Amino acid sequence: LRHHRRSEDMARVSGALAPLATVVASAVFAAVATLWIERRRAARIRRAPGFKPHRMSRYAIHNGRLESQGLTADPTKDIAGQTAECLAKLQAILDEVGAPRGQLLSMWIFLADLADFAAMNTVYDAWVADCDKPTRLCVEAGALDTGCKIEIRASAAMPGPDAWWRWW
Repeated sequence: LRHHRRSEDMARVSGALAPLATVVASAVFAAVATLWIERRRAARIRRAPGFKPHRMSRYAIHNGRLESQGLTADPTKDIAGQTAECLAKLQAILDEVGAPRGQLLSMWIFLADLADFAAMNTVYDAWVADCDKPTRLCVEAGALDTGCKIEIRASAAMPGPDAWWRWW
């Protein structure tokens, strides 16, 4: 008799919890399916053809991260003009993909001559003055494209409402 009552109690509890278990199972399935779909979408690489499409892409996006090509400028300009042009090209890429300047993660700056460092910094500092600063590397690279004094490459985090799981 005692065993029989325990079975009846368990049946009552199981019957009362069945709708809750269905809701929880549905929510878990939806979350897992959403993560799977997002990861499949994130696994794709999006590329934009560069000005030399046979050699490189202007940028590539993978797993919520943008990587730009090395950006150069008109070689007839001085270092300030070339820096401003490279940063304008980078801003155009950020605008195209919908990433604000504050999403920049890192920037690599290659100078043909480190004597141009101070002039480049003046333009760069003004460009990043009103946003979160990315990490930065600046090195003397020697020979860049013909006449170019600077080349800039950047990476940025892609914003999006579906990117929350990438931080886990």
